[in-house]
Amino acid sequence: MPTTEKNITIIKLGGSCFSDKKVPRSLHVDVIDGVCKQLEGAGFPLIVVHGGGSYGHPVAKRYGIHLGWQEGFGDQSAGFCETHEAMVELNHAIVGQCLKHGIPAFAVQTSAVFLLEGGAVSSARLDAVDALLDQGLVPVLYGDAVVDTSRGFGIMSGDAIIVELANRLKHRVDRIVYLMDVDGLFDKDPRQGPGARLIPDVVIEGGELFVPGEAGPARLEDVVQQGGASIDVTGGIIGKLRALAHLEDKEVAINLICGRNRSSLAGLISGAPVPCTRVSIKR
Repeated sequence: MPTTEKNITIIKLGGSCFSDKKVPRSLHVDVIDGVCKQLEGAGFPLIVVHGGGSYGHPVAKRYGIHLGWQEGFGDQSAGFCETHEAMVELNHAIVGQCLKHGIPAFAVQTSAVFLLEGGAVSSARLDAVDALLDQGLVPVLYGDAVVDTSRGFGIMSGDAIIVELANRLKHRVDRIVYLMDVDGLFDKDPRQGPGARLIPDVVIEGGELFVPGEAGPARLEDVVQQGGASIDVTGGIIGKLRALAHLEDKEVAINLICGRNRSSLAGLISGAPVPCTRVSIKR
């Protein structure tokens, strides 16, 4: 049914949540299924944005698509098209799972909506997204290879999409939920053994990330042990959070939770306490 509700929730399906980035084109269908079950009958307007996981990132990195035209990366034209094809395949699978659960998901092709210039967004045609929301549908966008008018091509990350949606839609985005493969941000990788401490709160101020503490705020980079090499061409979790500094509405509720847990998302939506990292933006 069409809705006049103005407050939108964006669900960001992170690639690490639904995919093994070490295995090309791997998809944990059971994870997507669990997320969709928790969103069945959602009584609020919704947008889904998903990352590339092991679909788009390996191809984009191999061909240097995030860098634009460069020497030494082989046939970048083919790589640009192949990156997009991989993301369309992934998007088709995710939308299909949503439809199986009665979620009226409608794929929106990112590369037909956004243009870049020098790596920055120069055009965002979001009228169709607003129209889908007006009709009670769930737009599904995704990180993608897109045209860059000065560098030939580039990557529009899911995180950049979220900022553009929040800043440009006629509807207000009042909640952003990042679904990860762990419960939020930790001081060290919880997958490597016991003893990792969940960081409950992170503050974004002036583009920098801080963790509140009794002795005063500490820079996030000084609190979190940095991981090793990654295939992620969009900046990893630190880059994702830094992108949020560009949100014009500083009152948006932002949570990082585990998307593999089959009850955390439903719990968060209902207001129940769940393990998570809350992110706030200082004016």
